[in-house]
Amino acid sequence: MRNKIIKKKKKGNRRKEIVYLFLLAAIILVTPHLLRYFDGDILIGEESYYHARIAKEITEKGLIFYDNLSYQGRDYFINPYHLILALFYYIFGELSYKLLPFLLGMFSLLLFYLILKEHFKEEAILILFIFILSPAFIYAFTILNSYSFFMFLGLLSFFFCRKLKKGKGKEFIISLIIFAIIPFFGLFETFLMILFLLFYYLHKKDNKLLIMILVMLAISSVYYTYIATGYNRELPIFLEKDIIRDSITELGAMIGLGIFNVLLALIGIFLSWKWKKNSKKIYLIYSIILILVISHYYVGNEVNIYLNFIFSVFAGLALYRMINLRWEMKLIRNLTLIILIAGLLFSCAGYIKILSNSLPNNDIINGLEYLKGLEKDNIVSYYKNGFWIEYYGKKSVMDSNFYYAPDLNERFKDSNFILKSYDLEKTKQKLDKYNIGYILITPEMKNNVKGILFLFRNKETFKNIYKWNDVEIWEVVKKEAG
Repeated sequence: MRNKIIKKKKKGNRRKEIVYLFLLAAIILVTPHLLRYFDGDILIGEESYYHARIAKEITEKGLIFYDNLSYQGRDYFINPYHLILALFYYIFGELSYKLLPFLLGMFSLLLFYLILKEHFKEEAILILFIFILSPAFIYAFTILNSYSFFMFLGLLSFFFCRKLKKGKGKEFIISLIIFAIIPFFGLFETFLMILFLLFYYLHKKDNKLLIMILVMLAISSVYYTYIATGYNRELPIFLEKDIIRDSITELGAMIGLGIFNVLLALIGIFLSWKWKKNSKKIYLIYSIILILVISHYYVGNEVNIYLNFIFSVFAGLALYRMINLRWEMKLIRNLTLIILIAGLLFSCAGYIKILSNSLPNNDIINGLEYLKGLEKDNIVSYYKNGFWIEYYGKKSVMDSNFYYAPDLNERFKDSNFILKSYDLEKTKQKLDKYNIGYILITPEMKNNVKGILFLFRNKETFKNIYKWNDVEIWEVVKKEAG
């Protein structure tokens, strides 16, 4: 009887802990938007503007296969995320830009917990706590991005995969449908999901999982063979690669991991080494971590969003072990735990502040609003401003969507030349090449584009038509022949 009462009490306490964790997650995901609300309620970052624009266009025109604005015109490949965002936009309007990431975050968190609690008992709460405080979680479910929907679908499919043997067949059908959608998110996402399915197969030994892998392989083979035969994929050779800098939030990574998250995860990985004798599956987990780390070089720091799931598990296991370890001095244990938990909290708070203060700001938005009403098209600016320019209805020479972009590296070289060169005649040739109408200068560009700032003195070629708090728009003046 006493044992039953103790079990009931533990179960009740665990439910309270889960409720508190979900409340914490809701507060964390809402806070960046609340902080930004008092500064004009502007969408955060670059990526949000690309997805918002495409979703709006789908709502107005139906399915699209060509994007007139990106890279002055390029083919568009259907992304399932844009379809769900378009549906939300149709129902909720611009509120969907904040509502959809929030809902995907809360439901993904629920699915992650339901999966965790089958494999971990006491540790699941700590894993979830660390996951919620991680910068990668905050980014994924605050800003509009396709990774959030991909993760939700992936977790949902694995949730149903848990019941494959016990189920009546509907779990298999639902999982199969989800896995059939995955290839349209991207080649890397498909590869990653296949890796996790292989790992799950080693755990479950269910041949239905192999069928799902074969379905994904078949769909992705047809889809990406079609793309490969018609489109050239250039890797952006101009990006600086630094895995450590691009992984740690405290070092400047926008999509990164907190340094205390990484520290705890490394401790957890070190402690897990003893499991290798009992299970060979740990080697596959190590392999997946290694693949994700190497993928940074080819895919980008969005890999951190996926790596965060694994690191949160190891970090949670490490924290649980440290809490329950027999310490000779309780004071040292308490101080160690306080430092680690405080570090996680400060990392979370610091990242929320960075996110809420990120560009664009009101000055940039006002400049873009002015740009929207101008007659000419084709804008050159720093490529990271491309999504903002396109959102306001103008064609950008280049933006941050590098997948199958036309003449990617040549465009970067040319736009970089325009912004940095002191040679007027050669600059004019590049401007004519892309039929540039306007040049947008933001405050962050000023120190790196001194060439074009010098050339702006030539009033026969350039005319300043907008200037406000270091946001400038210059018109390219073209003399009529004859």
